[in-house]
Amino acid sequence: VYKRQALKVKRYDLLGKSPEDVVFLRTVKGVVTDLSNDVLQYCFNPEAESIVHKFLNDKVHPRLERFDSFLKTNEYLIGSYITFIDFVFFELIAMLLAAFDNVLEKYPSLRAYRDRIAQIPKIEAYYQSCLLYT
Repeated sequence: VYKRQALKVKRYDLLGKSPEDVVFLRTVKGVVTDLSNDVLQYCFNPEAESIVHKFLNDKVHPRLERFDSFLKTNEYLIGSYITFIDFVFFELIAMLLAAFDNVLEKYPSLRAYRDRIAQIPKIEAYYQSCLLYT
């Protein structure tokens, strides 16, 4: 969906600026998609409450640690500029925070990243209009 929207509005830069970036973007997209799928499976698991700690320790925190580490030296998931995957990951972070209040507590770079995306004027206006971002 995001890729089609980027093409529709002729924001090709959101899809990667070089062949190397496009390859890296696809890799990051795969990691984000895997985490998103795991979160959705957890949310619809009837035994979710009994496996919450295992889920967080096995599926969520290892990935968040890697993202946090990368974001210590990079502004965005591809590096120095924003791409469509940043918006996808921003939504995933919102989903994680809705399910697990303090999930970003030990990830300062991820919190800063989330705040950076949230401060994009149109995103900020959207979240303020529907009171989703806290």
